Amino acid sequence: MKISILISGKQGSGKTTRMNQILSNCKKTGIKEISPEAFLSLSSDKLNTKRIYVIDGIIDTNQVLQINNLISKFDLSVIAITQLSKEELLDFKFDNFAVVFLT
Repeated sequence: MKISILISGKQGSGKTTRMNQILSNCKKTGIKEISPEAFLSLSSDKLNTKRIYVIDGIIDTNQVLQINNLISKFDLSVIAITQLSKEELLDFKFDNFAVVFLT
């Protein structure tokens, strides 16, 4: 299984900086920046297991759960970014994410 990361923190906490640090050693052609809505609407034949999906702007836990399910179903690599709080996220089990909480 590939590694996927969920970065959570308030505005200005360094989420984008951390994402850029993680992606700094990756080929730019292998990275696809996409909104949560667009990612969740992709058909299975459009999902590429060789690509890293960067999903910024996740606004609710339902989106995180749906992305989490797609990761396991299609063996995807995802870096997801949200302003959801630690308390909101700890109520759920996201098996496919390593979660990073920034303050």
